[in-house]
Amino acid sequence: METLRLFKSLTPAQRNTFIACFLGWALDALDFFLVTFVLSQIAGTTERIRLGTAVLALPLRDPLALAKQAATLDVLSGGRVTLGVGAGAYPEEFAAVHPERSVDDRHAGLAFTPSR
Repeated sequence: METLRLFKSLTPAQRNTFIACFLGWALDALDFFLVTFVLSQIAGTTERIRLGTAVLALPLRDPLALAKQAATLDVLSGGRVTLGVGAGAYPEEFAAVHPERSVDDRHAGLAFTPSR
């Protein structure tokens, strides 16, 4: 991941000149890593920058595992984490991850049902 390589190449003083680092995740990325793990590496090499995710499609992941990873990262980083989650915009992604479930199930378990 280019972002992690960039941070590893910077000096500590350079790392702390950034204001924030927000990472996304793509289902078809060839070199994808768990975004919370990459952010934890960045958190360990910085002191002040905000760490966050772009909107992660919650139905494509285990929500309890993601919540635990995000909470752990937030505590270890001193409260610097912003987590973006959503229902997902692309039925094809949901169908690829959960072929046994209906695409309409992607909103199941959310606190709200998006209007169409």
